[in-house]
Order: sequence, then C-alpha cells, then structure tokens
Amino acid sequence: MKRILIISIILLSPLSRAQEPSWQVLPDTCVVQKMGELCEMSVEITTENLPNETYCLNLDGQALDCWLAAETSLQTVLSYRQALLLGLEDPHHNIVLSLQLKIKALQSNRRRLRSPWSIF
Repeated sequence: MKRILIISIILLSPLSRAQEPSWQVLPDTCVVQKMGELCEMSVEITTENLPNETYCLNLDGQALDCWLAAETSLQTVLSYRQALLLGLEDPHHNIVLSLQLKIKALQSNRRRLRSPWSIF
C-alpha cells in the first residue's frame, strides 16, 4: 500500500510534468488617434519553457524575427493598422503560441443620434 502511495505522489508531483510553453507580450494593445491610422509600437516578448530550438515571430503569417529559445527576451517594433494575430512558430512551422494584438482609437467615429438641443 505504501508503494502505491509513493508512486502516485511521484507521478502527480509538479516536477514530473513537463511545463507548457508560455509568453508575455507587452504591450498587447496599441492606441491611435483615429481607427485606420498606422500603429507603430515597440513590444517586449518574454518566453518561458520553450525547448531549445530556433523560433520565428510572425504577424498574421508574415515572418518578422527569429531567435534561439535560450534567449528568453526579445524587443521588436511592430507596425499594423488593424487587430492582428501575433504568432510564435517552431522550426517545423507549427504555431506554438499566439496572441491577438488589439488597436484602440482615442476618437470615436460614432454619430450623435439626436441633436444636443430641444425645444421641449
């Protein structure tokens, strides 16, 4: 009975399980004056638990930068006009991680539904 307990503890321990790859992209939202304007921002990408291979960063399928996973941090400048998918590709062209980059506008294109004054 004690053997079963010891084996189950070993199998369920966090050290025995492989950790999932993860990343952090900061910032992930760009603020522009008006929607449709070009957004240019510098982002810092930090990765964790990636196997030691070369990975490529792509923006909606377009290759941007490649680096070795041993380097856990990368800074790059991104330029885009609409929300896009930022992906991290392994050497076999599989998307390992992805993130939706967002755009927010300071000015809204909304119209007023009624006039600001009224007779009554």
